[in-house]
Amino acid sequence: MKLLGRNTSLRVFIQAVIIWVLFEQVRVFFRLDDPSSNTSSSGTPSTWLPEHNVLKLLDDYKKAHNVDTLNAAAAAAADASNNTRVYVVGQYSCPFQAGNRIFHFLNAFVHAVILDKPLVWKYCTTNRICPRHGKVEDCNQVLNRADWIPSYQAFVLGSANNPKTELLHGRGRHLKREDILNVSKREIALDQLRYPDATDVVLETRILERPFLGAWLTAPEIREKNILSLEAYARARMLFAAGSDFAYGALFHVAFQIDPSILPEDESLAKLKLEHPYSTSLAMHSRHQQKLDPGNDTSTEELCLKKAYQMTRKSSGFLHAPPPCAMVLMSDRSVTLDGLQQTRPSGCTPVLATHQKGQSFRSEHGEFAGAGFFQDLALAQHAKDAVVLTYRSSASELMRTVWRYQRFMTNQTGKIVACTIRDPNGTQCDCTSERIGPR
Repeated sequence: MKLLGRNTSLRVFIQAVIIWVLFEQVRVFFRLDDPSSNTSSSGTPSTWLPEHNVLKLLDDYKKAHNVDTLNAAAAAAADASNNTRVYVVGQYSCPFQAGNRIFHFLNAFVHAVILDKPLVWKYCTTNRICPRHGKVEDCNQVLNRADWIPSYQAFVLGSANNPKTELLHGRGRHLKREDILNVSKREIALDQLRYPDATDVVLETRILERPFLGAWLTAPEIREKNILSLEAYARARMLFAAGSDFAYGALFHVAFQIDPSILPEDESLAKLKLEHPYSTSLAMHSRHQQKLDPGNDTSTEELCLKKAYQMTRKSSGFLHAPPPCAMVLMSDRSVTLDGLQQTRPSGCTPVLATHQKGQSFRSEHGEFAGAGFFQDLALAQHAKDAVVLTYRSSASELMRTVWRYQRFMTNQTGKIVACTIRDPNGTQCDCTSERIGPR
């Protein structure tokens, strides 16, 4: 009887294995979990999503406040006795400390969209606002500003009214990292949104170098305290309807383009854009924020890479070899890149950007910072499944927003993962997942 029972159990087990194997083959054959099954025949999502509202809002803003529209409005109002205008100044610089400087600009852009006022660009050369700002010639080699954005020089300094009022100069303009959870400091950051349109004014936003405005502007207390008008609050909620990452990524794309001269080579893209339907591609940005950190301890990066891979890896069936995997490795230390290439998850091919060198591209946090970061970013934005980022790095946050935007714009659907190296001296790795496309 015992032998009969064992044979029955073995037979049931074998049948279960056979059924599972057959199901795997059917799933693979019909691609039941292929993300592309959620798109229409034209290759675009079949339903209207919050991301589409963000794109429409920004498109409408461009039409209303581009340089041609402002020129036409200025000509029409040339003889008017009450020609008032509020400008929002967006200052930026690059390639040094690009994450900080670009977010300073993007946060001004957020204010402009929400207030529905013209954004004017200004290259920052003021050391108290943009220390180590670099030369505008160097910045232009890596980042192209969109032509539709009016300039501070032409529309403020060169205007007939020559408005003199400038807000928020002096102490308290720079919001530090420890201020981000302080409600009173949030209100200080947003107090210029109360400013009336009674006179010509140059609105210089407080220096905020991180992507925090989404959570602040859509918080209920902002509306309750009448910091925003009903119309401005509605625009804020629409801008951040698909999350902060997508909003900032869209703002970056509308305002800037990476210069074609530093776009990734075809060979690097081919390594990353794998043709296999169940392939996995990831990108990791390891930023060293201490000058004396040699970057040879990669244990935290290794932990996060493996965790991100485990959360996104796909199966191609029991009888098939594991699908291919590619990882874009970004760091400001050569020794870090060397170490990660040796300890990457099994089966994953490392992909590195080609970094150009020259006297103009001096390093900020290491040999691949500055322009090297933009070369890395141009490649890493194509990773389709996950990113691993460095905590408190504005460059990592910029990478995350650009990457999130690209995932939607390439018609990708399904789960994506973002992991953060929480403590440079520890081993904690925090990962979150998000599903994009039709809910």
